[in-house]
Amino acid sequence: MFLRNCWYVAASDHELIDGKLLRRTLLEDHVLLYKGESGKIIALNDRCPHRGAALSKGGMEGDSMRCMYHGIKFHSSCWGIIAVYLIVALVFTLIGPVR
Repeated sequence: MFLRNCWYVAASDHELIDGKLLRRTLLEDHVLLYKGESGKIIALNDRCPHRGAALSKGGMEGDSMRCMYHGIKFHSSCWGIIAVYLIVALVFTLIGPVR
């Protein structure tokens, strides 16, 4: 059992190198951490809500991640509005604020 409404250390700054995708399990949830092209630290749920594919296996595009399964693009600046090559969906994947 974990307290969910608290701050936890997910990674040190030296682990978040530009372009490196860091997958962690925090409070029994799979989380993807990375530093986007803007230098912003981003934390996303490491599962695509469509088929459960790991976003960490996809590709980083700027500050966003693209799922390797269907090409769904998860924007880090909003709560999961996505750009998709062939389908359109609304999902919620952002974990929360990162400091």
